[in-house]
Amino acid sequence: MGRRYFEDLDTYAESDVVIVGAGSCGLSAAYSLAKQRPDLKIAIIEAGVAPGGGAWLGGQLFSAMVMRKPADKFLADLGVPFEDEGTHVVVKHAALFTSTLLSRVLSFPNVKLFNATTVEDLITRRDGDAIRVAGVVTNWTLVAMHHGDQSCMDPNTINAPVILSTTGHDGPFGAFCAKRLVSMQAIEKLGGMRG
Repeated sequence: MGRRYFEDLDTYAESDVVIVGAGSCGLSAAYSLAKQRPDLKIAIIEAGVAPGGGAWLGGQLFSAMVMRKPADKFLADLGVPFEDEGTHVVVKHAALFTSTLLSRVLSFPNVKLFNATTVEDLITRRDGDAIRVAGVVTNWTLVAMHHGDQSCMDPNTINAPVILSTTGHDGPFGAFCAKRLVSMQAIEKLGGMRG
Protein backbone atom coordinates (compact mmCIF):
# COMPACT_ATOMS: atom_id res chain seq x y z
CA MET A 1 0.00 0.00 0.00
CA GLY A 2 2.77 2.44 0.92
CA ARG A 3 4.74 1.52 -2.17
CA ARG A 4 1.77 2.25 -4.45
CA TYR A 5 1.18 5.64 -2.80
CA PHE A 6 4.79 6.70 -3.32
CA GLU A 7 4.78 5.37 -6.88
CA ASP A 8 1.72 7.56 -7.56
CA LEU A 9 3.41 10.51 -5.87
CA ASP A 10 6.49 9.98 -8.02
CA THR A 11 4.39 9.60 -11.19
CA TYR A 12 2.51 12.84 -10.51
CA ALA A 13 5.54 14.83 -9.26
CA GLU A 14 5.58 16.26 -12.78
CA SER A 15 1.96 16.95 -13.73
CA ASP A 16 0.24 19.04 -16.37
CA VAL A 17 -2.42 20.40 -14.02
CA VAL A 18 -2.74 20.52 -10.23
CA ILE A 19 -6.22 21.15 -8.86
CA VAL A 20 -6.21 22.29 -5.23
CA GLY A 21 -9.49 21.23 -3.63
CA ALA A 22 -11.80 18.31 -4.42
CA GLY A 23 -15.19 19.90 -3.85
CA SER A 24 -17.77 20.30 -6.59
CA CYS A 25 -15.71 22.90 -8.45
CA GLY A 26 -12.43 20.97 -8.36
CA LEU A 27 -14.06 17.67 -9.28
CA SER A 28 -16.04 19.32 -12.10
CA ALA A 29 -12.87 20.90 -13.46
CA ALA A 30 -11.03 17.57 -13.24
CA TYR A 31 -13.88 15.77 -15.01
CA SER A 32 -14.05 18.29 -17.85
CA LEU A 33 -10.27 18.43 -18.32
CA ALA A 34 -9.75 14.67 -18.12
CA LYS A 35 -12.59 13.96 -20.54
CA GLN A 36 -11.49 16.52 -23.12
CA ARG A 37 -7.75 16.04 -22.70
CA PRO A 38 -6.85 12.44 -21.80
CA ASP A 39 -3.23 13.33 -22.58
CA LEU A 40 -3.00 15.59 -19.51
CA LYS A 41 -1.70 14.30 -16.19
CA ILE A 42 -4.01 15.80 -13.53
CA ALA A 43 -3.28 15.75 -9.79
CA ILE A 44 -6.02 16.73 -7.34
CA ILE A 45 -4.91 17.75 -3.84
CA GLU A 46 -7.59 17.58 -1.13
CA ALA A 47 -6.83 18.53 2.49
CA GLY A 48 -9.76 16.54 3.87
CA VAL A 49 -9.94 12.80 4.22
CA ALA A 50 -13.25 12.74 2.34
CA PRO A 51 -13.36 14.56 -1.01
CA GLY A 52 -16.47 16.46 -1.99
CA GLY A 53 -16.20 19.50 0.26
CA GLY A 54 -19.57 21.06 0.96
CA ALA A 55 -21.13 19.44 -2.10
CA TRP A 56 -22.59 16.52 -0.12
CA LEU A 57 -25.44 18.83 0.86
CA GLY A 58 -27.24 21.42 -1.21
CA GLY A 59 -27.31 25.08 -0.21
CA GLN A 60 -28.31 25.98 3.36
CA LEU A 61 -27.81 22.34 4.43
CA PHE A 62 -30.83 21.17 2.41
CA SER A 63 -30.44 17.83 0.70
CA ALA A 64 -31.70 18.87 -2.75
CA MET A 65 -29.21 20.60 -5.02
CA VAL A 66 -30.40 23.49 -7.18
CA MET A 67 -28.31 24.52 -10.19
CA ARG A 68 -28.77 27.16 -12.83
CA LYS A 69 -28.86 26.16 -16.46
CA PRO A 70 -26.77 25.25 -18.44
CA ALA A 71 -25.84 22.86 -15.58
CA ASP A 72 -28.39 20.47 -17.10
CA LYS A 73 -25.92 19.70 -19.90
CA PHE A 74 -23.20 18.80 -17.38
CA LEU A 75 -25.60 16.66 -15.32
CA ALA A 76 -26.81 14.83 -18.44
CA ASP A 77 -23.21 14.14 -19.45
CA LEU A 78 -22.50 12.71 -15.98
CA GLY A 79 -25.70 10.68 -16.02
CA VAL A 80 -27.17 12.39 -12.93
CA PRO A 81 -30.99 12.56 -13.06
CA PHE A 82 -32.57 15.96 -12.41
CA GLU A 83 -35.87 17.80 -12.56
CA ASP A 84 -36.15 20.65 -15.04
CA GLU A 85 -37.59 23.75 -13.37
CA GLY A 86 -37.29 26.20 -16.25
CA THR A 87 -34.30 28.44 -15.54
CA HIS A 88 -32.75 25.92 -13.16
CA VAL A 89 -32.59 22.20 -12.43
CA VAL A 90 -32.94 20.25 -9.18
CA VAL A 91 -31.02 17.11 -8.25
CA LYS A 92 -33.02 15.20 -5.64
CA HIS A 93 -30.01 14.90 -3.31
CA ALA A 94 -26.66 16.64 -3.53
CA ALA A 95 -24.92 13.40 -2.55
CA LEU A 96 -26.19 11.83 -5.79
CA PHE A 97 -24.38 14.51 -7.78
CA THR A 98 -21.21 14.41 -5.68
CA SER A 99 -20.88 10.63 -5.53
CA THR A 100 -21.46 10.27 -9.28
CA LEU A 101 -19.00 13.03 -10.12
CA LEU A 102 -16.37 11.64 -7.74
CA SER A 103 -16.76 8.15 -9.17
CA ARG A 104 -16.44 9.39 -12.75
CA VAL A 105 -13.37 11.51 -11.96
CA LEU A 106 -11.57 8.69 -10.16
CA SER A 107 -12.24 6.38 -13.13
CA PHE A 108 -10.05 8.44 -15.47
CA PRO A 109 -6.59 6.88 -15.86
CA ASN A 110 -4.95 10.31 -16.10
CA VAL A 111 -6.28 11.65 -12.77
CA LYS A 112 -4.89 11.02 -9.29
CA LEU A 113 -6.54 12.26 -6.10
CA PHE A 114 -4.25 12.82 -3.12
CA ASN A 115 -6.66 13.24 -0.23
CA ALA A 116 -5.63 14.03 3.37
CA THR A 117 -2.92 16.12 1.70
CA THR A 118 -2.48 19.86 2.15
CA VAL A 119 -0.92 22.39 -0.16
CA GLU A 120 1.40 24.32 2.15
CA ASP A 121 2.99 26.65 -0.36
CA LEU A 122 3.41 27.46 -4.01
CA ILE A 123 6.48 26.89 -6.13
CA THR A 124 7.33 30.03 -8.08
CA ARG A 125 9.89 30.61 -10.79
CA ARG A 126 11.16 33.64 -12.65
CA ASP A 127 9.96 33.82 -16.23
CA GLY A 128 11.73 36.74 -17.86
CA ASP A 129 10.65 39.80 -15.91
CA ALA A 130 7.67 38.01 -14.39
CA ILE A 131 7.18 35.44 -11.67
CA ARG A 132 4.94 32.48 -12.41
CA VAL A 133 3.46 29.77 -10.26
CA ALA A 134 5.12 26.50 -11.26
CA GLY A 135 3.84 23.95 -8.76
CA VAL A 136 2.81 23.22 -5.19
CA VAL A 137 4.46 22.12 -1.96
CA THR A 138 2.40 19.43 -0.22
CA ASN A 139 2.37 17.57 3.04
CA TRP A 140 -0.02 15.21 4.76
CA THR A 141 -2.75 17.25 6.42
CA LEU A 142 -2.14 15.77 9.87
CA VAL A 143 1.55 16.63 9.62
CA ALA A 144 0.77 20.17 8.43
CA MET A 145 -1.61 20.65 11.37
CA HIS A 146 1.18 19.81 13.82
CA HIS A 147 4.20 21.71 12.51
CA GLY A 148 4.32 23.58 15.82
CA ASP A 149 4.50 20.37 17.82
CA GLN A 150 7.29 17.93 17.08
CA SER A 151 6.59 17.35 13.42
CA CYS A 152 9.69 16.97 11.30
CA MET A 153 8.18 15.53 8.13
CA ASP A 154 9.64 16.98 4.96
CA PRO A 155 7.13 18.12 2.34
CA ASN A 156 6.76 16.90 -1.23
CA THR A 157 6.49 18.92 -4.40
CA ILE A 158 4.42 18.65 -7.55
CA ASN A 159 5.55 20.70 -10.53
CA ALA A 160 2.92 21.79 -13.04
CA PRO A 161 2.48 24.68 -15.46
CA VAL A 162 -1.18 25.07 -14.44
CA ILE A 163 -2.41 25.32 -10.83
CA LEU A 164 -6.16 25.66 -10.33
CA SER A 165 -7.36 26.80 -6.90
CA THR A 166 -10.81 25.45 -6.07
CA THR A 167 -10.48 25.55 -2.29
CA GLY A 168 -13.90 27.00 -1.63
CA HIS A 169 -15.06 29.29 1.13
CA ASP A 170 -12.29 28.61 3.62
CA GLY A 171 -9.47 27.85 1.23
CA PRO A 172 -6.13 29.59 1.58
CA PHE A 173 -5.22 29.73 -2.09
CA GLY A 174 -7.57 32.45 -3.26
CA ALA A 175 -6.71 35.80 -1.73
CA PHE A 176 -3.62 34.24 -0.15
CA CYS A 177 -1.99 33.85 -3.56
CA ALA A 178 -2.78 37.39 -4.57
CA LYS A 179 -1.37 38.70 -1.27
CA ARG A 180 1.77 36.65 -1.79
CA LEU A 181 2.51 38.63 -4.96
CA VAL A 182 3.18 41.65 -2.73
CA SER A 183 5.51 39.75 -0.37
CA MET A 184 7.40 38.41 -3.40
CA GLN A 185 7.63 42.00 -4.66
CA ALA A 186 6.02 40.98 -7.95
CA ILE A 187 3.57 43.86 -7.51
CA GLU A 188 3.72 46.89 -5.22
CA LYS A 189 0.29 46.62 -3.58
CA LEU A 190 -3.19 45.23 -3.96
CA GLY A 191 -6.20 47.46 -4.20
CA GLY A 192 -9.22 46.88 -1.98
CA MET A 193 -7.92 43.80 -0.12
CA ARG A 194 -7.44 43.59 3.62
CA GLY A 195 -5.13 41.32 5.57
